[in-house]
Amino acid sequence: GKSVCINCIILSLIFKSAPKDVRMILIDPKVVELSIFSALPHLFCPVVTEPKKAAGALR
Repeated sequence: GKSVCINCIILSLIFKSAPKDVRMILIDPKVVELSIFSALPHLFCPVVTEPKKAAGALR
């Protein structure tokens, strides 16, 4: 489903690119789908779990 697709995209990006080349902002309002990626050095900020903070993270 959608979660499998998103996980595959993220994994593909992190395995093919160094953290200096790819910086990601992950938004996970369900708080369960993306928590496995919380320690990635590729993250621009911690995984955002609150919808109200999502817009601020993108600015």
